[in-house]
Amino acid sequence: MLDVTNPPYNAVGDGITDDTVAIQSAIDDAAADGGGHVYIPPNTYIVSGSPVCLLLRTNVRLTGSGPGSVIMRAPAQPEFSRILGSPFSEGVSHASVKNVTLHGSRQQQASSEHHACIFLNNASDVIVQGVHMIESSGDGIEIFEDCAWITVADSKITACGRNGITFDGSGTRHIIVQSCEMSDIGAQAIDSEPTTVGSVDNVTVSNCVIDHHGGNYAVTTGCQSAETLNNRWRIRDCQINGSIQVIRSKDLVIEGCAVTSRGHRAAVVIEREVHGATVRSCRVCGHENDEMGAVFIQPVDGEVPKEILIADTVIERHGGPGALAVRGIQGLDVWGCSIHGGERYGVHWQPTIDSSDVRIVACAISGIPAPVIAFRYGPVLVERAAISGCTVNAALDVRWPIRMDQRDLAYTG
Repeated sequence: MLDVTNPPYNAVGDGITDDTVAIQSAIDDAAADGGGHVYIPPNTYIVSGSPVCLLLRTNVRLTGSGPGSVIMRAPAQPEFSRILGSPFSEGVSHASVKNVTLHGSRQQQASSEHHACIFLNNASDVIVQGVHMIESSGDGIEIFEDCAWITVADSKITACGRNGITFDGSGTRHIIVQSCEMSDIGAQAIDSEPTTVGSVDNVTVSNCVIDHHGGNYAVTTGCQSAETLNNRWRIRDCQINGSIQVIRSKDLVIEGCAVTSRGHRAAVVIEREVHGATVRSCRVCGHENDEMGAVFIQPVDGEVPKEILIADTVIERHGGPGALAVRGIQGLDVWGCSIHGGERYGVHWQPTIDSSDVRIVACAISGIPAPVIAFRYGPVLVERAAISGCTVNAALDVRWPIRMDQRDLAYTG
């Protein structure tokens, strides 16, 4: 184990002296020996540089003693200045960062979205564990292109100017984010926005707590380009105070989560090209200032969600037209859900584009003036819609020419 404060490195750790060379030398020496353990004792170590202050190396483990081991970005750094990162030319593999605080000194920087605490490009088998990323002008972690088998666990991301975790390059896959906390994030806690044609696949977010007060979504799952779809995202057992946007994705599952809108957007929004999304065993609550509802499904610019399943989920509305609001769909199954619209509709179905194959089965639905309203917007075609085995508080309001097969309904009102 190489201690950065011992000779020949002699890092000072007084919060004033620039210790970049000392820490980088220890990392490089460990890498030259085929890998090793670099230790950051408790203290505050100032680092500087562009595009990355400290380069991670293959087979090197960078470890501190906990929150008191602080690596802090020096004041007034260039636009591209990440605290830790992988080399652009060669990448990094089998590396880890554990039990340190990465402090971005946001108040002493010009605002820059490129001031991430950790930047990964062409990286594989990297573990970030027990790390507190705080006060970054940009992201907590920016995961760029061609990264695989990245794990972020037991970590905190707070007070970041941009996103908590950003996926902004294609070819990234097998990402695990587990048991993390994110709060006071300027834009989005988790944002997938690959800017090139490609996707971010096999992402699992589990047992995380996200407290999001920004104006954007807490979590966004898709691509900027309509040419590709992100594949196999799993969001499980999370508590999310904010909204999830499911967009340009396929085979996505949200399971066992509590999602509560902060206002302006529905708690769960499914829109544009989505092929196969499941919301299961969740509690989804809208906000009184939300104009969408709790779950909002819509086509945009001809991109239509397809094959959506909502099962065993509580959907509660405190704003918007209804708890479950649908503007267009090709294949929607709602099974075993409790859908409560309060003083609005439980299900508000107003197709704005040709829609088909809507099935609502074995649900408890309530709303005022009706549990379900269905009417078309313009000359659209609606085929194969049915509701069966449900408990409702009043008669359904299904307006011609929409036809909805109604079977075995029990009325409580």
